[in-house]
Amino acid sequence: MVEFRKRISDDRIIEMNNLILKDTTPDRNNDNKDNHDDDDNNNSDQTNQGTIIIDATCTPADITYPQDLNLLNSAREKLEGYIDCLHVPSESKKPRTYRIKARKDFLNVSKARNKNCKKIRKAIRKQLNYITRDIGYVENFFANGKKINSRQLAEYEVILQLYDQQKYMFDNRKHTVENRIVNIGQPHVRSIVRGKTKAPTEFGAKAQISVVSGYVRMEKLSWDAYNECESSMPIIETYKARNGFYPERVLAEKIKSMLIHAKEMKLKESLVLLKLDMA
Repeated sequence: MVEFRKRISDDRIIEMNNLILKDTTPDRNNDNKDNHDDDDNNNSDQTNQGTIIIDATCTPADITYPQDLNLLNSAREKLEGYIDCLHVPSESKKPRTYRIKARKDFLNVSKARNKNCKKIRKAIRKQLNYITRDIGYVENFFANGKKINSRQLAEYEVILQLYDQQKYMFDNRKHTVENRIVNIGQPHVRSIVRGKTKAPTEFGAKAQISVVSGYVRMEKLSWDAYNECESSMPIIETYKARNGFYPERVLAEKIKSMLIHAKEMKLKESLVLLKLDMA
């Protein structure tokens, strides 16, 4: 079922969501008749109606908490598995990978109660050296005509990217890098900074939803972090296109840039922006 689900894009999921909720959209013609008033004080412009709740959340991915040392150890073990598959005993002697020693070096630090920066950095340096040697062996097998299957090849490319990122952070003494890989099996997963006390950083897709009259719509889904105000105003415009009028109230995060966009759109004074805590 996972393979079938992967064929459905994020845009198609949002489209199906809108089709399911299509009948919940009020009829504009009936609304115009009901709201018609012969009072001279009534303006001809459509007044704002309804309330929309907008908020973003993270859908946690099923992965272990990423640590640099654990990621490098997993990459090393996968490379050793590739070497086992590519090596033919009758053709040549098996390359020496020092896997037993590398495993002990990893466990000595990962199972230690007190891990200071110096110990972790030393362990990372050792794992990087093991991976460098293993990558050389694998590339040598490829040069001699050996091949691995498509799944392993895609995973190998992720390992190379992970190695480059970890080597860059180690050499420059940094802890961040653009598009940082946090899981080899799911390289598309990114870290989403939420700022919560319990979990300041979560790992998964960031989804922005809207609630209107009790109906929930998924407006945007992205694996990369983004500013909520960039999509909040388009959501309000979608509300207007769907109903024919702007909402009377918008319950959302009170972001300064969002207020600026609201003024540029010249929304009516009845559009009230409130801060909503949906924890």
